[in-house]
Amino acid sequence: MQTGVFIWETGCKRHNLVLPTMTGVYWICPTTGRLKETSVRKILPVQEEGHFGGVGWYRKTFSVDKADAGKIFRIEFDGVYMNSEVFINGVSLGVRPYGYISFSYDLTPYLKWDEPNVLAVRVDNAEQPNSRWYSGCGIYRNVWLSKTGPIHVGGWGTYVTTSSVDEKQAVLNLATTLVNESDTNENVTVCSSLQDAEGREVAETRSSGEAEAGKEVVLPSN
Repeated sequence: MQTGVFIWETGCKRHNLVLPTMTGVYWICPTTGRLKETSVRKILPVQEEGHFGGVGWYRKTFSVDKADAGKIFRIEFDGVYMNSEVFINGVSLGVRPYGYISFSYDLTPYLKWDEPNVLAVRVDNAEQPNSRWYSGCGIYRNVWLSKTGPIHVGGWGTYVTTSSVDEKQAVLNLATTLVNESDTNENVTVCSSLQDAEGREVAETRSSGEAEAGKEVVLPSN
């Protein structure tokens, strides 16, 4: 008996990279963006009934406008199972062992402006079994290509807690982590707004401070 054929494709729509979906014993990544490139197929024998594994590659070719030079580009993975390694233009960005946590890499130093860039992801789930249940293989959550200025909110940089809650009101405490990837110190202001279920703004707060070059700063709400 053979496993399903791993047919891994990637599509891009603006900054949202399409994730694969599982149907039966096949992984199929629907392509919705205008850029499309089919990656490697590989068939491996089943090592134990109910466990399907293998090694597969995702590849995406995209271009970046030279007008965006000076911006920060990151690739963010919400979930890849498992043991992934990510490459940009042949340069390894890192290895993420296991497969149940999100991670991201900075693409900026390796990008080519106004030229094709190739993002490749190697996923290794060949050692079976490695879970009490079938975990699936490959990219199983969203993949995001983010573009920010050199001063930006850090990953998971918004932290909200409630110091008191009753039937009439709640007191929220907000802390925002900013990252300054520029070469100069800058005075910054963060404006945060709270909206209700209908999208109406019900509260707003501003926090100011100095963001030192190459460092992070946490600005609490006032």
